[in-house]
Amino acid sequence: MTDNAAFWEGIEQAKQGDQAAAIACFDQAIAADPHWSEAYYRRGLAYFDMGRLQQAAFDYSRAIELANDYQPALYGRALVRVVLDHFDGALDDLASLLQLNPQNPAAHQLKATALRKRGDLAAAIVSLRKATELYLDRRDPVGARQCLDLLKQLQPNASPPVLTEPLPPLNAPPTLASLQATATGASTAGTSSTGTSNTGTPNAVAPVGAMMRPEAFYAQALNRAESGDVQGAIAELDWALKLDPQDPKALACRAAVRIKQGNWQGAIADCNRAIQGGGADATLYRYRARARLEMGDRAGALTDLDQALAQDDQNPLLWLARGDAQQALGNYSAAIGDYNQALELGGDRPAILLLRAQAAVRQENLKQAIEDYQTAASLFCDRNDWERYRATLEQLKMLQQPVNLSPGLPQKSQNPLWQRLLGRVGGQEAIAQTLLDRARDHYPNMDEDWYLEKVLYDLERDDLPED
Repeated sequence: MTDNAAFWEGIEQAKQGDQAAAIACFDQAIAADPHWSEAYYRRGLAYFDMGRLQQAAFDYSRAIELANDYQPALYGRALVRVVLDHFDGALDDLASLLQLNPQNPAAHQLKATALRKRGDLAAAIVSLRKATELYLDRRDPVGARQCLDLLKQLQPNASPPVLTEPLPPLNAPPTLASLQATATGASTAGTSSTGTSNTGTPNAVAPVGAMMRPEAFYAQALNRAESGDVQGAIAELDWALKLDPQDPKALACRAAVRIKQGNWQGAIADCNRAIQGGGADATLYRYRARARLEMGDRAGALTDLDQALAQDDQNPLLWLARGDAQQALGNYSAAIGDYNQALELGGDRPAILLLRAQAAVRQENLKQAIEDYQTAASLFCDRNDWERYRATLEQLKMLQQPVNLSPGLPQKSQNPLWQRLLGRVGGQEAIAQTLLDRARDHYPNMDEDWYLEKVLYDLERDDLPED
């Protein structure tokens, strides 16, 4: 099959839905002509349809390097970055695309999506209005209707939108048992849960145990919720708040129970009352940040965590929570810095490594992500935590699937310098090939081993510690 025939066969296979066969055809076309930008773009589309987003991003990037005004590849990479929550990178791509073609309605619509997910609703509305106008000019009622429906949800005077894609939890919510020490300042040893009325409503008289010390009473309510009796815990805390509606510890405990319940608005209301009543502490700000993050108020969550860290900057849970908020906002470098701080302060190492790996993936720093996944998997193995060990290995496997850039050149795979370079970049042939191509551009007419040694020297020099 000729190179052109392989390319067109790949397009046909993709149309038929056989993306693996399409990729094999595009591999052949690229092996014959490594500077064929459309072949990289088409292979990126096939990878995207298979859900292999990192490989798609690498192919789109290669197509853009070969033709920096390649609009379909710019849009494709922006879409991948939006899916990966790499909003700054997506917006950079869309800015380049709209500079080339300001009348592209799909680009304005995707820009609105990136802005909305980053929390910039005002700018998202402006982009949606522009996209709507352009769709109408093109007599595209489907695109126009999609934008109008989103505008109705985002307008300030509209009713709150129903989230069809709930925010994925960047970190599991804290268990109530883990919150007891910071919420009450008391040990939970020796406490026991009590019964509730058949209706689950507060009893008319004080619940059993209400005459105990306040700290033990709050710990008992938290224990009750942790054991599954959330309504009973709420009933006890409601009773306590009838005696003192502004009791900050009771409000903090009820906020923790409501977080367990998934009642984010109720948790925020309790935290607000406690803070307004003068009971502001790091724990309350952390609870409110957690609820705000789940409600989609990422900027508000970050502000709360800044307040909490101003009071207690030695708490790894606070740094971990702020890392989650930074990641939700697309501030991946800042998120990694917060996760590093949580690790230094002795936080749960494998869990934090997984979160740092997620941020590294969204920065397209696969080398760091692979190292973090490998270390986390090893730690889960040491703990005999086989469920999370297997899940981490699955994530690692997805990242380590190499992109075959040169199937027609088996001699390269046998070159020890090539194998050494692959080891430096986590097995990602796309990264290795890009580095080699850049070296060729800067130093033409050298042999292959010279380029390999040059790239290896540069990588290893960058890893040397500074004096």
